[in-house]
Amino acid sequence: MLRLVDAPVIEREAAAIASALHHGQRVALRCGAASEQVVAAALRALGEPVVIAQVPAALDQVARTVLELARTADPRAVVAIDEALRRPDGRALAIDLLDGALRGRRVVVERVDRFAPDSRDEVANALFDQQQHLARWVLDRADLVSSPQPLFSWRGAERAFTPGEAPVGLHNGTACPTHAQWSDYEHDARAYELALQLEVMEVIEDGPLMRARNADGLRARLWDVLPEGVAGLLKTLAIHGRPMCEELVSQLPNFEPSAFERGSALALWRTRAGAVVVDPAWTAWCSRWLPRPAITECHHLLADAFAREVLPDDPSSRRAGLLMLEAHRHLVLAGEVERAMHYARHGAELVVGHARDLSLERRYADAAALYERLLAPSVTLAPRLRAYARHYLHYNRAHARPEFEPVVETARGYEASLSDWPENAIFWSRAVRSWFLAGESAHAR
Repeated sequence: MLRLVDAPVIEREAAAIASALHHGQRVALRCGAASEQVVAAALRALGEPVVIAQVPAALDQVARTVLELARTADPRAVVAIDEALRRPDGRALAIDLLDGALRGRRVVVERVDRFAPDSRDEVANALFDQQQHLARWVLDRADLVSSPQPLFSWRGAERAFTPGEAPVGLHNGTACPTHAQWSDYEHDARAYELALQLEVMEVIEDGPLMRARNADGLRARLWDVLPEGVAGLLKTLAIHGRPMCEELVSQLPNFEPSAFERGSALALWRTRAGAVVVDPAWTAWCSRWLPRPAITECHHLLADAFAREVLPDDPSSRRAGLLMLEAHRHLVLAGEVERAMHYARHGAELVVGHARDLSLERRYADAAALYERLLAPSVTLAPRLRAYARHYLHYNRAHARPEFEPVVETARGYEASLSDWPENAIFWSRAVRSWFLAGESAHAR
């Protein structure tokens, strides 16, 4: 079978990283499009088990990263780490427990740049302290990290990698020449790889898409010619958008061994350290171009796949934190929020994000009802996130027609939220304004 394989330039970089690690160096890989490919090749060259995680960009990144690292570290420590993550103030303890569970094994963390929050995102700011605690631990403890940007606080070697040669080639028992394609696409690695994938599918693209090096257009062209089984599995993995263990991939309802092998031959996904990792460019493309109902249907499929593996009230679920977290995430993204709350074992950050989305859509009554649900004592929220939920409960009640909340109740709610987040200038501004509107100017001062 004709397949895409790592080119010598990737193998050389991977060997250099593995050699540096073997000689006791810590390495930060600064790399863009080929990052996952280089890390996977470096782990093969290293030839030893590692503790590995990929930092997600979503609000659950602390719990997800810690649980993914714990899963590959020491199974005996997973229960204690899981219990710590359930506590509103337990993130630091979970990281300490994880540190003790490593037992000298190498730690690899991909996409550490995602620890840098968007300062305009108020929900992310509510999680800033715990996020930065984990980021500092990773940068102090990891042996290999990857990021497309420089890491100014990294103490170790940094390797900036941009492939000056073709990063992948074609192989069918022997290497097939691809110099012409690399030249045709003017050394654009993404467009070149897509062109090779199309060639494997017996589609030669020599028109406007090639001349413009239009990666989105080439991706759409490839999507149209992929076999149904391959396209279906690619969609599922891309919408998931995170590493998924091979065993769970094989249990997906749309998994077919032949489709998985075909997608692997096309390098639509790669396997590293027992997990399947899809090209993140496919995740971005699917999010932009697939119809919303198709994406929601995929979240339902993934939610059911994870939920089948673990029951919220089963004592054994303490050993399956990653499955719980992913069932929760996909249920939220599928719009099954009430069911998702049963799986909110490690915090409900994603539900807070969903409530915010409802508010931005001006569904104020729905948002207020969800914020009220989040403030129940049984729901795990960090103090600042609880302050955020309380503040926006009253914000949405104040905007929900036809039964607006009395302004004095809004002012009291805004003031109460300041007890857990006194540094929030927006909270202060709205509280003062509401007391003035309530005719309580003395209280406002």
